[in-house]
Amino acid sequence: MEKSNKLERKLKLKLKMNKDEGTRVHLYYRPLRHEGRLNIEGKAFPYNVLVHEPFENISRRERFSGFSGVNLENNKWKRFRMDRVVSMTPLVG
Repeated sequence: MEKSNKLERKLKLKLKMNKDEGTRVHLYYRPLRHEGRLNIEGKAFPYNVLVHEPFENISRRERFSGFSGVNLENNKWKRFRMDRVVSMTPLVG
């Protein structure tokens, strides 16, 4: 239990340290699921995100599938697949 607490603190510290750094974007994203429900209608939702790093999908043999980042509205980590991004523009200021 103690190891997971240390890891959690490191992640929170890393998040705080990087909060003012990096690329901030506004994007419209069409997720497969939104808030735990299937996105049957295929709606796109807006997000303001601090981009963190790319990720790959090994099972699909995709070297670059998308990127992870922090949702600036609720400070939660989220992954965004590039094939579901509708539009992305830089946040200024």
